[in-house]
Parts: sequence; structure tokens; C-alpha cells
Amino acid sequence: MPLSSFDLQVNNTFAFTVSVTNWADLTQGDNQVTFSLPDLDTSVWDDAYAAVLTIAASGSTTIDLKSVTNLAGESVAFTKALAIVVKVAGTSGVLKLTPGASNGLVWFAGATDGHVVRAGESFTQAGDPTGSGITVDATHKTLTFANTGASSIDVTVVIVGSTL
Repeated sequence: MPLSSFDLQVNNTFAFTVSVTNWADLTQGDNQVTFSLPDLDTSVWDDAYAAVLTIAASGSTTIDLKSVTNLAGESVAFTKALAIVVKVAGTSGVLKLTPGASNGLVWFAGATDGHVVRAGESFTQAGDPTGSGITVDATHKTLTFANTGASSIDVTVVIVGSTL
């Protein structure tokens, strides 16, 4: 069962206000930064991996994007990835997301550094849906989710890509 729909929306607005004695406040804004992948072309970006990973303190989990199972129970072998959404639940714990030790996928972090997401935080990375995404192949396919904190964490992850 291929992916039938996907929509990602990010919208933030902000303004600055400075008090001026004896005068009206100075305001700059409303400012807005938006990003979206509305109505993603599912004939190109045709599958998704989604899971809630429970990672013990000082533990890790490695995901091989050439060998995952989607929520429909089907085996999926991505050829490219477009977007990842990560949410770390809880009030303590620290997730470090890195390329896997073997056949690591260098996507949003360098070959050895990682991206840190703390409990209660989220991370989103998405590419241009009219572009080619990030290549997933036999030597660039794994991501490691490591808990560097002292308590267990639950990590919700969704990765959208193509099997074509």
C-alpha cells in the first residue's frame, strides 16, 4: 500500500515591541516564516516509515532505510528520502541523531557529529519536493537514534521518501 497523502506545515509569526517613554510603543511585525509540503506528489514520494521508538538510558536504535516496515506492515526499501520529523517525549532525556556507524546516511548532520533533540523538543528536516531528495543506497542508509540521557525516552519518528 503506497503512501496516499502527506502534508507538512510549519508556520511561525513574531513581532517586536519596544516601549518609548511618553510616546506610543514601537512595533516591528507581524513577521512570518512559513514552510510547507502541501499535497506531496505521492507518485514520486510514495512511502513513509513511522514509529515510536522507546530508547533506554544510554541506549540506541539504528534504522536501516533500505529495510524498514511501514505502518501497513509492508517491507520498504527507500531509494531516496525527502523529510524527517522527530519528536522526543518526556521531561528528561537527550536524543542524539547521527549517521549510523555502518553505512551511515549523512543527511542533516555531518559524518560524525549529530543533531541533538532534548525531551519535549521536535526536529523537522524537509527538502524540495520537486528535487531529488537525499540518496539512500547500500552504503548510505542507516540513522542512529542514541539516548545520551539518564532516563528512557520515547521518540516519534516519521521519514518520507521514495522507493522508485
